[in-house]
Amino acid sequence: MSVQFLVFRFYLAAWFRHAFIRRPKTKKQFAAYNLFQSTFRIPQSNRAEKLLVLKKYFEVLKMFFKSSSSSASNEKTIEQQGDILIYDLKPESYVDRKEYVEYFSGQKVAGGAFKDNLAFIESRSRFFFLLLFNFCWLPVLFIYSLFKKDKAPVATLFKEQVELVNLINLIKLNNFREIYYFCIYEKDSNITSLLLNYLTVKVNKIPSEVPLGIWNKIIIADTLCLCNGYQYDEVNFFKDSMFVEKLDFYGPEQSLLNIGKYSLSVPAKKKVIGFYSTGAWVRKLEDHIDQGYEMEGMEERVKHVLRKFCMENSQYTVKIFLHPREKWEKYTALTRERYNKVFEGVTFEFCDFKKKSAETFEEADFAVAFKSTIVFERLYYGFKTLLMPLGWPNFPVQGSKMALICADSDQDLFEKIEKNITLSNREFFEQNGIKHFAKFLYN
Repeated sequence: MSVQFLVFRFYLAAWFRHAFIRRPKTKKQFAAYNLFQSTFRIPQSNRAEKLLVLKKYFEVLKMFFKSSSSSASNEKTIEQQGDILIYDLKPESYVDRKEYVEYFSGQKVAGGAFKDNLAFIESRSRFFFLLLFNFCWLPVLFIYSLFKKDKAPVATLFKEQVELVNLINLIKLNNFREIYYFCIYEKDSNITSLLLNYLTVKVNKIPSEVPLGIWNKIIIADTLCLCNGYQYDEVNFFKDSMFVEKLDFYGPEQSLLNIGKYSLSVPAKKKVIGFYSTGAWVRKLEDHIDQGYEMEGMEERVKHVLRKFCMENSQYTVKIFLHPREKWEKYTALTRERYNKVFEGVTFEFCDFKKKSAETFEEADFAVAFKSTIVFERLYYGFKTLLMPLGWPNFPVQGSKMALICADSDQDLFEKIEKNITLSNREFFEQNGIKHFAKFLYN
């Protein structure tokens, strides 16, 4: 059976499962459900376009008439013979991903494959196959999309097939037997797992520090390499849609940048409260993906609670740890203006714009955030941190001790700051029942 037909058959079967099965129960049904969820790959403002499915289909066909520089790019990231392949969205991440996998797994990585480099059609036979089979399917998908507000999940099916065919061909050509999969938040990650397992390729997934309940309630993998201790609770909570043979605890994806520093005890600056921003207001300006709730307004509430606390406790200084988007040159002036207004009347300062937040945890003894993922890295290294995750779906999951360091109202956040700010790091983790979140604090 040709790879093209195999991929098409899996996709077609997934569409039937999604269209006719309301409540998924099996591995294949959950993979199909996941395939028709939203995607980062099409801007929010374009997802309701009536002709989006047709537009994206013809964009894929045009790949055949473009030069295949992507194919050559893939060859450059195959460094040596071996069994282990890294799979991610962009090739720029390869060096970091390779070091991460080799450090935590102890295995040698032979190369990488990247979705951005897999969108090409080299041969006439592949072009006519895509034209014939998907053209027959196209009217059905187009009509189906007309009844959907978000047409992006359907519109991306064609490009995903091309990428998956090229991935499988790359794996076969180089005899890879195992893959470390990073961009698992993309909606095709689980159908990819099914296909690779069908071809006897082992799939290890790395979910990042983002809670699984946001984008990864459904995971199909041989091994799931967790990036924070809270994810153990999530795997148990979402067990009906988790098809994982083994769990490993690695750590945050960028932990190699600071693990040498923070695996040892590093004293933090007292009387300093850090605020870790998600840059929600910039995301809104940039037309970033809608997460189903008003992020900007929720985060502003956290800032105002922090300001109120410092107004009443003037011995504390606020340190602002900006999101990378807020540091972009086109926004720096507006960033300063916004924070000057929000924290008027209290002592505050910005963390050095040139420094990464993950390299400066000790600059704040205590920290609060709305939902920044950097929080999980702070906890990993044993620094006191609270969240106020208003509107954040499935977080924290029922039964998790994470709830003890999360606030569900302005008053709750204020009281939890008062209760926890004077504790030592060890007291904070012990009294809140989250010792397992801090990997090095108890070594």
